[in-house]
Order: sequence, then structure tokens, then C-alpha cells
Amino acid sequence: MQNIPWYERIKQARLSRCLSQQAAAALLEVDEKTYQRWEAGKHLPNFAGRRALRDHFGISPDLIPPL
Repeated sequence: MQNIPWYERIKQARLSRCLSQQAAAALLEVDEKTYQRWEAGKHLPNFAGRRALRDHFGISPDLIPPL
């Protein structure tokens, strides 16, 4: 499997579900700017964000660098 950066996995998961960034943020219950920063790799999700990514997008928290 390719070594895809964690933030690219978030973007791919969103696009595969045909969601806008705004819709993805609402689904994950985070601010849209927060979501955009995750997807750009500028900020790391906190524990709640990691759990939401796992539950809604199937992204393992183990793939995201530690805080």
C-alpha cells in the first residue's frame, strides 16, 4: 500500500463520499476551518476529532501523528 499522508487520507475519504469540506465538518461536528486545516495537514485532530474520523471515515487514529 502506498504511504499516503494522513491528511490526504482525510481528503480522499471526503471525496469518496461526495462531501464538501463544509458537509464533512458538519458530519464530524467540527468547525469548517478546523476541518480545512486537518485536510491541509496544518493542524492535528484532537482525541475527539480522531474518534470522529475513525467513526465516520474509517481512518485509524494510528495513522495520524501523535499530538
